[in-house]
Amino acid sequence: LAMTTYEPTEGQLAILMSESSALVTGGPGRGKTATAIAAAKMWLGRHPAPAQVLFTSFSNAAVKRIAAAAGLDLGAAERRVQYRTFHSLAMEVLRDYGRFVGLRKPARALDRTEERIIAAERGWDTRDEAAYENALKRLAAEEGLVVFQLMVPLAVSLLRSSATIRQAVGGRFP
Repeated sequence: LAMTTYEPTEGQLAILMSESSALVTGGPGRGKTATAIAAAKMWLGRHPAPAQVLFTSFSNAAVKRIAAAAGLDLGAAERRVQYRTFHSLAMEVLRDYGRFVGLRKPARALDRTEERIIAAERGWDTRDEAAYENALKRLAAEEGLVVFQLMVPLAVSLLRSSATIRQAVGGRFP
């Protein structure tokens, strides 16, 4: 990424000045990440420590590269930003509240190698996508073993189904 200076558009300025959480969407190269980082920086400037920002993305390393390329340095405020991937946050929600979405055992992430071994041991037909997904859902429910592709959908399902849990999670990351 080439070094540039972040210059927000009028629409991006509205996000920067907001006091609310925001979902920033747009096509590639439109400034989503730079806008979100700038918004975090501005929000932290308006709120004294110990206030924190939860910054979720698909890749924390990419976020930090984009911030550097856009000239967005959080400086000392960096310690007050939690960079989390969507999947790590989803797993935290499932570990803490999974029992309320039908997980009978504490949730644990199941990596691709473990997934393949279990599928082979149990004779699951991985070519039948619907049956395989149902088998993975049963594995999560019965043994707490959650594959990567189910982490976010299960956490979303849990959060959609319970205002109390949404409030508890939101309390951690206001």
